[in-house]
Order: sequence, then C-alpha cells, then structure tokens
Amino acid sequence: MVKYNRIIQQITVVLFFILIFLYFVIDLIDPDLPWHLATGKYILATKTIPTSDPFTYSTDNNFLPFTSKFVLTQYWLGQAFLAFVYSKFGVPGLITLRAVLFTIIIFIVQKTLKGKHFILSLAFSIFYTAYLLHGQYYTLRPVLISFLFSAIILYQFLQFTKQSNIKYIIPIPLLMIIWANMHGGYIFGLLIITIHLVAYIINNYLPYWNDSLDRSLLKQLSIISLLSFVMASFNPNGLDAIGFAFASHYTDVYKNVIELQSPFHSFQIFSPGVIKFWCILPLNLLIIIYSIQKKQLLPLLLVAASTFMAFTAVRFIPLMVITVSIAISHLQFKLPEISKRFHYPVSLTVLFIVMIGILWLYPGKKINTFRFKNNLSYPVSAAEFMRRNLISGNIFSTYNKSSYLMFSLYPESNIYVDSRHLYPDRIEMLNKISGGESIYQTERNNFVKLVLGKSSQLYNLNSNDINNTQQDPLVLLNSINAEIVIHEAMQILNGNLYILPLKLYLSGNWILVYADGYVMIFLKDIPKFKHIINLYRKDKDILFDELIAEGKMGLRYGMHSNFYSNIAFGFMGKGLYGEKVKILLEKSLELSTKNQTANTLLTILQNGSLKEMPAK
Repeated sequence: MVKYNRIIQQITVVLFFILIFLYFVIDLIDPDLPWHLATGKYILATKTIPTSDPFTYSTDNNFLPFTSKFVLTQYWLGQAFLAFVYSKFGVPGLITLRAVLFTIIIFIVQKTLKGKHFILSLAFSIFYTAYLLHGQYYTLRPVLISFLFSAIILYQFLQFTKQSNIKYIIPIPLLMIIWANMHGGYIFGLLIITIHLVAYIINNYLPYWNDSLDRSLLKQLSIISLLSFVMASFNPNGLDAIGFAFASHYTDVYKNVIELQSPFHSFQIFSPGVIKFWCILPLNLLIIIYSIQKKQLLPLLLVAASTFMAFTAVRFIPLMVITVSIAISHLQFKLPEISKRFHYPVSLTVLFIVMIGILWLYPGKKINTFRFKNNLSYPVSAAEFMRRNLISGNIFSTYNKSSYLMFSLYPESNIYVDSRHLYPDRIEMLNKISGGESIYQTERNNFVKLVLGKSSQLYNLNSNDINNTQQDPLVLLNSINAEIVIHEAMQILNGNLYILPLKLYLSGNWILVYADGYVMIFLKDIPKFKHIINLYRKDKDILFDELIAEGKMGLRYGMHSNFYSNIAFGFMGKGLYGEKVKILLEKSLELSTKNQTANTLLTILQNGSLKEMPAK
C-alpha cells in the first residue's frame, strides 16, 4: 500500500505541474512587455546598450535623470533574451517561456515544502499560483527573473544549511552577475546573502541562538558572499540599484505606478492580490513567533525583512511569498503525518482533484492567445493600419499604449512618452494634453456640452474660454511637434473622459482616419498625410461610436459611474436620447451622485434641449 501511495503521489505531482503550466498559458497583456522587447531588439541589432533613448522624438533625450538612465540600461540582458526568444519563436515562444519559468518557481516552492508535508506543499503552491494569477503578477518581463533567481538562491542556501556543504552555494556568484544584468531586483539577492551571513555570524558568536555553523564553513560563506557582491557590481550601473530602489519610492513620477504603491494605498488595499497578502500575514507572524521561541534567527530575519519590503511596495509581495515558503522549511518542526490507513484515499482524492482541474481548464482555453491582440495596452489593429498604409511620424499616445507602438512601429515612427517613465516632465505634459485626470472635470464637462452641439451663447462659453492659450491641448500638442495622435476616448480604469479627443473632434486641423473600439487615429492635416486623409477620412461623429464601444468594454472591468454616463453621451451624440439614455444616466448617478457629466446630460435630456438638434 505504501508503494502504491508513493506512486500516486508522484503521478499527482507530475499532473499538478502540468496543470500549473496550463494555468500560465494565457494572453500577453502586460503594458511593459513591448518596451522590453523593443529595447531587446535594439540591443540585438546594434550590439550596444542604449545610453540615450532612441524611441522618442523630443529633443531632450540626452538629459536623463539617474532613475531614467537606470531603467534604460539595467535590464539589457533580460531584454535581449526576451527579444531573442521572440525573434525565433514569436508570441508562442514568449507564452511558453513564461509558463515554464513560473512552473519552475512553483516547483521549487513545492519541493522545498514537501519535506514538511506533501499536502502542505501542494496547498502552498496552489495559494502562490492563485496569488500570481489573481494579483496579476503573471507578467513576462525581466522582473520574472527576480522571482526565479530568488527562489533558486533561497533553495540553494536551504540545502547548504541542511547538508552543511559549501557546494550548494558555490554557483551563487555566477547567478548574481547574470541576475544583476537582467533586472534590478538583484538587490533582493544581495539581501538574501547578507541575511544568511549575518544570521550565521550571530549564531556562532551569541550562544543564545541555535544553528551555529562550522568555522571553516562560515569562512567559506563569507568569501562567497563577498564574491557575490563583487560579481553583482559588474553591470551597467554598478550597485546603484540600491539607490534606485529608494529613489523610485520617493520620486513623484513613480507615485502612480501601481506596483510601487504600498499595500496600504487606497487603490491597493482591497485589490485581489493584496487581499491574499493580508491572508498570509498571520502566517508570517506565527513564523516570527515560532522562530523566537525556538531561537532560530535565520527564518526570523528572512520573514521579517521580506515582510517589511512587501509593506513598502506590492511588487515585493511575490518575493515575500517565496521567502516564507523557504523559511518554513528552515523551521525545526514537522507536521503530523496522516494516519496510514488514510494515505491511499487522500492521495487518490488529491490526484482526482488535479485531474479534474486539467480536464476543466484545458478544453475551455481559447487557443487564440498565441499572438498579440487588441487589449487595454496593445493597440494591435491600429499599429497594423499604420504599417499597412506606410504612415509614419511623431506619435502622441497615452503611455501604456505607447509601449506597444514603440515595439511595433520603431524605427519608422517615434513616440512621445511611454510606461518606462524616463521623462518626468513629459508625463506631466501628457496629462495636460490628454486631460484625463480628475482635476479636469470642469473643463471636461464643458467640452461635453460643446461636442453635443449646443450653442456657445446657451452655455455662455466657447471652446477657447475653456482653457487659456498656454494650457489648450492643441497648442500643447503642436508645441511637442506631434503629427499623429493614437488615443482612446476614456481611461479604462475609472472611465474619465479624455479631453483631447473631444478637442480634436472640434478642431479642423486634425482628421480622424481610424477607430476600432480601442483607440482612434487622428492625423494632422499636413501635406505628408494628404493622400491617407483623402483615402480614410472618417466622419468625426464616429467618436460617439467609440465612446459607446469603450464604455461597454469598461463595464466588463467594473461598474463605474463614468462608463454609464459615457455610453449615454455617445448615444446622445448620435441623436438617440430616449428612455435607454435616461436609464443609463440614472444608473450612473446611482453609482455616483457627483458625476458632473451624468448630471449635465440628464439636465439636458430633461429640459428637452436636445430636441433642437437634428437626429444623426
């Protein structure tokens, strides 16, 4: 029976990791992946690491603050590796690579905990998988290397501790030089090394703590630790990643980057990934208490340090979960085994659950993920339209969309700013031009009135009164030499209308040539675009179809008041102002009575002023 039970457990583990692999065979949606691929392609083509930004068209590329130079150069090896995989195997290769790397990480977690308890190892692995998926950490970019290398180095140190054999940590300096050239998260590796060295020094010289180390091993550990620091310094920025880690948390340009926010941030505190973080914190506390009781300094320091880092930014939570799993394996305890008479039925039950998971997951998967496709960050069809019609020039777009445009359209076209956040002043300029922030609500509301065709006299304003000349989006757009605008109608997270598309709608100098429910393309009315404009000029009232399409898409991500009012705005712009519009506006105001756009549109609807407009 014991033999059969062991065989069933082995089959269960194999099928379990097939299931894990399948879970990560999902769409590429990360807004940062394209700019990593674009930089990697540049590195492979030029055989150099960029020292200035080749992808943007402004004139201040030679002036980069420290944080920007770090972002531009630190990931070069990881970027080149991703670009190489893409060049050989395309999107299927990238998706497979991501699934393989995450499966390896979770395999290390499971293997580490298996010595404590078979069921515990699977349960913790399932928790970590769910955390990565629901917390949206299933990304494919160089940060994944930090997850992987953290797991590997922690596991190697665990074996070093258990076996008292230096051979397990000899490869660490080599791993560190690779890690340091792939992602700035290598500082977490240096922290792991430092914690182990400090813990063993204290254990050896303070009798209170257990787990002392043979003096010769401690000397060897010290040499390998020093060598790891030296090897890690061989990267484009030396040990400046430590400075960047602090600067990125205290620089204004990064304050709105979600992954750099604290889990206590109002935007984060109830997000799916952070909720699971709150769930695991009691376990962290128990480990710390147990470590103190058993006088085990190493797991205490590992859990305390990784938890502190997780408190500073949600990007460190996946690293914390890996660290906690390793720390559990360091503790001097073992869970009670299941009674032998239950071994067989329990193993069969776990095997059955895993098989059901595979049968449920795989047939339902849409195997159309092996390509880039339109989503919130990838304007794939718009980029294809640009390439197909040989349209090129200086592109202005929101920074998440710009990352894919950089990857897809460089070197024929350049972008203004993107999600690398290299230029703090350009992020500020982008916000002023796009006008999607909440502070522009009054101006946005006034533009809604104008776009609906109401007379300036009726509302006692005209378009030039809404913004002063220096803040007018079109004046600012001209000041940065933009020739092409590829822009969505609203922010997909909160439904805030962007002012820029409304302003372009009212302008005679920008021509709408494309819209697909994700973005619109406006071309500046200049000689180089005359032929394209003549071929593809569209009725600007398509803006209203775009509002409806994007609003409906937004509702799939959350029932925000703005999405309902934007859909209503779209219908009213098309001359449809019946009961359906009223219901949409009432629903919008149920969610937020402060929605100015909904209040304005409902007032217009109730006053019957739209009846003066011909139906479109």
